Amino acid sequence: MGARPGDWFVSSYSNATGTCVEVRFRDTLVDVRDSKDRSGPVLTVSDAEWTAFLADVDRQPARVAPDRAAHARTDGRSLAAEPTTDGGAVLHTGGTERLVFTDAEWIAYRRGVRAGEFSPPDTATQH
Repeated sequence: MGARPGDWFVSSYSNATGTCVEVRFRDTLVDVRDSKDRSGPVLTVSDAEWTAFLADVDRQPARVAPDRAAHARTDGRSLAAEPTTDGGAVLHTGGTERLVFTDAEWIAYRRGVRAGEFSPPDTATQH
């Protein structure tokens, strides 16, 4: 996608309003927020954890049963995407902060993952 470190971006597959999982890369960290609520919570994970999470998301079928969450665990931290009953997802790192995405937003994000749009800058060329 060509996002520069420090810039927030969403999947190119997002709808016209751009509501989706929003990401920015900072050094060796990745920040994640909901573009519908830019003043809301931001989840922060390491590049390694983010890369493992992307691999889990990429392996998921188009529809994920609510009891099968994509997750990654690195250095005791966890980023999870728990499916909702309507096809969306709830992202969290085990704390109280949650990011809730609709079915359309999660589909757009997953398409971006499969296209390599969310890979950290140093690994983006490996997809």
